[in-house]
Amino acid sequence: MTLHPPSPPTTQHVSFDYARRLAVGRTAADTLVSSALAALSGYSGAPFVGCDLANVTICPALEPGVPVVLVIYNSFAQERNVHMRVPVGLPAGVASYAVFNQSAAAAPAQLLPLSAADTHLRTEYYQYDSATPVSWLAFTATRVPPMGYLAFFLQPTASVADAPLTVHTPDVGSRSALRAADTVLTNGVVSITFDGTTGLVSGFANSADNITTPFAQQLFWWNSSTGNFYNDKTGDYGQASGAYIFRPNNTNNEAYPVATTAAVTFVQQGPVVWEARQVFAGWATQTVRLWVGASHAEFEWTVGPIPFDDGNGKEIVTRYTAPAIASAGAWASDSNCRDMQARMRNHRRSFNYTVYEPIAGNFVPVNCAQTVSDAKLQLNVVVDRTQAGASLLDGSLEFMVHRRILADDNRGVGEPLNETGLDKLGLIVRGVHKVELVPVGAAAERLRASSGHALWKEHLQFAANTAASPAAWAAAHTASFSALSRALPPNLHVVTLHALDPTTMLLRIAHMFAVGEGAFSAPASLDLAHLFSAFNILSAEEMILTGAAPLTSAPVSTFLTRDGESITLPVVPDAPAGPDLTITLEAMQIRTFRVQTSRR
Repeated sequence: MTLHPPSPPTTQHVSFDYARRLAVGRTAADTLVSSALAALSGYSGAPFVGCDLANVTICPALEPGVPVVLVIYNSFAQERNVHMRVPVGLPAGVASYAVFNQSAAAAPAQLLPLSAADTHLRTEYYQYDSATPVSWLAFTATRVPPMGYLAFFLQPTASVADAPLTVHTPDVGSRSALRAADTVLTNGVVSITFDGTTGLVSGFANSADNITTPFAQQLFWWNSSTGNFYNDKTGDYGQASGAYIFRPNNTNNEAYPVATTAAVTFVQQGPVVWEARQVFAGWATQTVRLWVGASHAEFEWTVGPIPFDDGNGKEIVTRYTAPAIASAGAWASDSNCRDMQARMRNHRRSFNYTVYEPIAGNFVPVNCAQTVSDAKLQLNVVVDRTQAGASLLDGSLEFMVHRRILADDNRGVGEPLNETGLDKLGLIVRGVHKVELVPVGAAAERLRASSGHALWKEHLQFAANTAASPAAWAAAHTASFSALSRALPPNLHVVTLHALDPTTMLLRIAHMFAVGEGAFSAPASLDLAHLFSAFNILSAEEMILTGAAPLTSAPVSTFLTRDGESITLPVVPDAPAGPDLTITLEAMQIRTFRVQTSRR
């Protein structure tokens, strides 16, 4: 009798295991966050809970139509304004919502109807069984403290008149806005033009920067190679596209448009947010969103399940094009959300590059952002998760947002990349890109601010308000908190603050700008001793980046660069100086300290 080892689990099982482990960790973290907020705010009337599926309108904490305390945590080291958009229930007896700030003063808000894609995700994809009508509630949370929170209050009202600062945007349903004339969506700063014939984006203007230029955005798909097309003399022409390999069938080097026209519905009353909703296909929709006062546009795409009844695997990209930008094949992408890497189409700096893969060979990892520019204008696109990106045309950036492939790439997975999702029909993906056209002189500063907000996104927690009113809650509890005694300079950020024992912490500070990115590239100084609001730092020992050993004990190595320059590492900066423990960081520098603390 021969014993055979059990078959290894399929990749889908591995994916499920990842999801399970992440869910277990997230649940434990939520419990800790809830107890921390209860301790900081002094509120124990109801537990604080999160809403992991709020982006698809599922938030049980907001559906009953009861008064809610919304705590917005800002992990950024500077104060910031946060554009809020949460799904709220409108059960019987609730006609609207009033929004109050931490001072119990009413704030402007807006109720918007769900889109057809929202409803599909809620009821069919996630099979969320709730008869409660739901709308989006949008408002702007101003001046959320650095590394701290601010409480807002969502108060249901029995009539629309009881919420006078909340504007109700009517449900325009599926009405198409394909018109003979172009239509402009504007918040008074940014204006997005939609072509009257096609319904596609055709122009971008920013009155604050005096920019008006043609601009296009469209969804495309690359036809996934199954490894059976012409012999391109590379020796790997039989390679299929798959989980590890992106390789389109490049017989024509062109992507196919998901649609050449889009049905557009305009939802543009304001005063908080303006929206245009596009339908490219039953499986591909998009909302173009402008927030009050914002200089960027949000493109929220919902893609899937990708059809494959034509026998073609598809790799979906969204492409933004500003034809006025003469980029000459150059663009840039971030490296781990830190410095920007210069890219050149069909070129490698370190070796002579022969072009066999004109499409796949130009895609690069994008963790935070891609940019393309010339001497006058720059296109910044900030992503909300890691994607692949490229600039295959001058003035253009594209991002791969979804894939469904029918062949295995023979790289160890053993199955095609064809997940069926919750409804067994195929995965649906939703994400947001922040898009901005900027004068080159201001581009780096604006990019760093936008990408920083995306990387250190606000965290939301909700609790039922059992107090008599927002004013009563604010009077009895701590509605605002900051872990910092003052905000950091705009080019610095606290990356890590981790307790090692009751009096010892690991502190990591990062300079967020690179050399040549304007005034904020300059060195920045910071006093550590009284940086935090709850404790003082008594001493600080600089460590290697991981915090595992003192920097002064790190092995010394000397490297010879390609240009013949000799560099000896590590470079040990000056120790924290004086009674305030002052440190200075150069552009892109990260410094790690083991600090001793005492409570104030």
